[in-house]
Amino acid sequence: MLVLTSEEMKRAEQAAVAQGTTMSRLMQLAGTALAQLVLRYGAPAGKQVLILCGKGNNGGDGFVCAGLLHRCGAKVTVALAQREVKTDLAAQAIAKLPPEIPILRRPEQIFPALAQAEIIVDAIFGFGFRGEPQGDVALLIEAVNARSVPVFSADLPSGAECDTGRVEGVCVRAMHTAAFSVLKPAHISYPAKRFCGEVHVRPAGIAPELLRAQAKSCLLLDEAMMRSILPKRNPEGNKGTFGKLLCVCGSMGMAGAARMAVEGALRCGVGLVYVAVPRELYPILAPSLPQAVFLLLDEEADGSLTEESRARLRLTVGQMDACLVGCGLGRRAKDAVRIVLRCASCPVVLDADGLNIAAENLSLLENRSCPLVITPHPGEMARLTGLSVSAVQDARLETAALFAEKSRTITVLKGAATVIAEPNGMLAVNPAGNAGMGKGGSGDLLAGMLASFLAQGVAPVQAARLAVFVHGWAGDLCAEEKTQYAMQPTDLIDYFPRIFKELLS
Repeated sequence: MLVLTSEEMKRAEQAAVAQGTTMSRLMQLAGTALAQLVLRYGAPAGKQVLILCGKGNNGGDGFVCAGLLHRCGAKVTVALAQREVKTDLAAQAIAKLPPEIPILRRPEQIFPALAQAEIIVDAIFGFGFRGEPQGDVALLIEAVNARSVPVFSADLPSGAECDTGRVEGVCVRAMHTAAFSVLKPAHISYPAKRFCGEVHVRPAGIAPELLRAQAKSCLLLDEAMMRSILPKRNPEGNKGTFGKLLCVCGSMGMAGAARMAVEGALRCGVGLVYVAVPRELYPILAPSLPQAVFLLLDEEADGSLTEESRARLRLTVGQMDACLVGCGLGRRAKDAVRIVLRCASCPVVLDADGLNIAAENLSLLENRSCPLVITPHPGEMARLTGLSVSAVQDARLETAALFAEKSRTITVLKGAATVIAEPNGMLAVNPAGNAGMGKGGSGDLLAGMLASFLAQGVAPVQAARLAVFVHGWAGDLCAEEKTQYAMQPTDLIDYFPRIFKELLS
C-alpha cells in the first residue's frame, strides 16, 4: 500500500500541476474530501461546527471545508488558530467564504466558541509541520483534546510530524483523519498513529500513477505483497531443496526460546533445521523437537566454548543456507555470536542475546561477512544505539532507518507497527498484530520464521516483510478466538496453515 513522505507529496503535487491541474484545484478537492468525511461521520446539519485553520495551505483546505459544510446546513464558525493567513492559496480560499460564516482571530473569541462546538475540524498544520506547537496554538490543542465531541483532522492531526511519526508536546487527538491522496508515515507509525483515530484515504486530485511514481521511501505491508513474496514449493523438491537452517539458540533456563524459534522455522517450510545448544539441553529439547538435528556444544568453566565445539560450529555454519543466533542464548555465549558473524557467508538473523552481545561490541556487526537481519525490540534497540527506550519509541521510523544505514543491516524494530528498515533508506511498516503478542517468546517465534524464509532462498528484506506480516496476521487471528489476554506465542503457530492457504489460493 502506498505511503508518501512530505517531500514525495510535494513532488506528486508538482507532477499533477505539470499535467494541467492547479494548486487551487487540489486545495478545492482536499477541502471537499474533508467535508465529505465530516458529513458522513459527524452529521453536521444544524450543529455548531468549529473549523480551526492554520496560516498555510492546510488552513486553506479548512476554509474550503467550511464553505461546503455551511451550504449543507451546519452552523459553521472559522477560527484562525495563528491569527493570520500567509499563503496566496489560503487567502483566496478564505475570501470565498460566505459572509454569514464568522471568522475568529483572537483567543478570547476562539476559546468560548470551542467550548460550544459540537464538532471540531482541525486544519491547523499540514504535512510540512516540524517540531512542537507553541503558545496559543498549544493551548488551543489542549482545549480541543479536553472536549468530548467528534474531532476531524485534515490530512494529519496537528502536532504530528509527517515523515517521522514523532509527536513533541501536544497533538490533536482526532476521531477521524482524512488522509489526502495516500497514507503518510505518521498515519502508520507510533506515536503519531494513536492520535489519528480512524484514518480514511480520500482522493484529492492527484492521479494514482503520479502517486506511485513518487512512492520510493516507505510502504505499508499488505496481503497482496505477501502473495508475491511467498515462494511456491517445487513439486520435485526435497529436504535439501528447501534449505538448511542452523539455530544457535538456548541456554540453561531458556530452553523454551530455542524450542519456539525452531518450531516457528519448521512451520514456515524450511527443509532441515540444525540446533546448536549446550550439551545439557539435549535431553530437554530433543523429545519436543524430533525433526531437528542437534549440534551439541561444550563449554569451559568461564562459559566460552571448547576448542572442539568452536571448530564444529565453524564447520556447520559454512554448510548452512541461513543461520539464526541469539534466542535464549545467554550473554555468556559470545563465542557463538562471533563465530557465526565472522564465518557465515549465508544470511544471518541476529536476535535477543545475540543483539545484546553485539551492543557491547558493535565491531561485530561492522566486520561481518554475511547479509544480516537484526530483530531488536525497543529495549535492545536502545542498547544498540545508546538512546533511551522512550527516545526510540518517540521516533521509531527515524531510529530504525538511521541504524540500518549505519550498520548495513536489515533492521526489524519490533513492537506496535513493526518497522523494517533497509540500509538504502527504504522503510516498511506492518499494520498487523496486537497487544496480546506482547509476551515473552513472541520474538523467538518471529526470528525462527524469518530465518526459515531466508533458508528457503527468500531475499533478506522480503523474508523480513513476509515473516513480520504473517506473524502479526497470526496474532490477530489468535486474538479473535482466544482474546489478547489468554493468547500465548505458541498459539500463533496453529494459525499458520490458514494463512498459508490464503496466500497460496
